[in-house]
Amino acid sequence: MPSKVAKQWKDELASGETYRQRIKTRVEYSLFKLRPCSKKLKQIIRLGKIRPGMKVLDFGAGGGRDSVPLAYMGCELDALDCSDRVLRNLIAYKKSVERYAKGTLKINTICADILEADLLASRYDVIFSCGVIEHFLNERERRQVYQILARSLKENGRIITSVPNGNHPLRARQRAERLGGYNIEEIDYTVELFENDIKGTGLVLEKVKGFNLFGYVFILPRIAKRGWLCLIIKPFYLFLRLFENWLPFLFTRKYAYWLFFAARKR
Repeated sequence: MPSKVAKQWKDELASGETYRQRIKTRVEYSLFKLRPCSKKLKQIIRLGKIRPGMKVLDFGAGGGRDSVPLAYMGCELDALDCSDRVLRNLIAYKKSVERYAKGTLKINTICADILEADLLASRYDVIFSCGVIEHFLNERERRQVYQILARSLKENGRIITSVPNGNHPLRARQRAERLGGYNIEEIDYTVELFENDIKGTGLVLEKVKGFNLFGYVFILPRIAKRGWLCLIIKPFYLFLRLFENWLPFLFTRKYAYWLFFAARKR
């Protein structure tokens, strides 16, 4: 049975105006070469121990923000999304990089609802998603998603899930006012929920990482709409983030904007 989430995303992305990335000039390509991966993607690479040559599934791939850099570094990607419009944007982004890279990026697009996707068993070394699973409000559906993904993992393969932190101080307001994201309802995702969702799938929680300490302050309208206020706050924010990796997890679990979960198939 198709998920309600897939239909909501299709409607949300119907215009195709989101997730548009292109490399238009050689200067842009040079900048891309210098820093192809976002900070979030770097976390995924570290937690998933991703290396060139690995087979990777990007679940909820969007316009290729993560798939294209991973393919550029030598991975073989399957990019799954329920919206054919954003996958067309992904293909255009891929081609814009290939134009300057003088080579072909290994990306296969899959347009499907994850609950109906025909994924091969034991195919992937790593499966990751960023800002996807929290939109599945139904526990049964979330467990079904993890069962499908776990079947597609190789032995000792890893699933990396990143979600907005369900515990941060502004989370209730973020969800009520739908700040910093799309108009699709979310649950408050936590470590306990993740552990419950992967029960019986053969996945074992390996690591939890807090990311983007205090980053949620920038979604507040009174800050987001005032550039001068952002400039004042930003130095303090960047200073605090220098210590993000050394702070106790009990602290980052509360004050990080995002949580990353790494689970291994055994």
